[in-house]
Amino acid sequence: MTGAPLLAQLEQLHNDAWGWALHCCQGDAHAAEEALQAAYVRVAEGRAEFGERAALKTWWLGVVRLVDGLRRRRRLR
Repeated sequence: MTGAPLLAQLEQLHNDAWGWALHCCQGDAHAAEEALQAAYVRVAEGRAEFGERAALKTWWLGVVRLVDGLRRRRRLR
């Protein structure tokens, strides 16, 4: 599943993803916004694809966590 149908389903998980991004970013709302936006962009550009090997929510929260980790590594350089 890709494209608009996937993004529509992710929209339903937005509140959960926001809470998870906020948790991953230690309560920093600005960093959480950046991480969540970057995760949406990654999916929209096809750089993160749902392979249906896990539940959609599990996969999506994993993408958010991955993006936050990448963001942190760049900041530490």
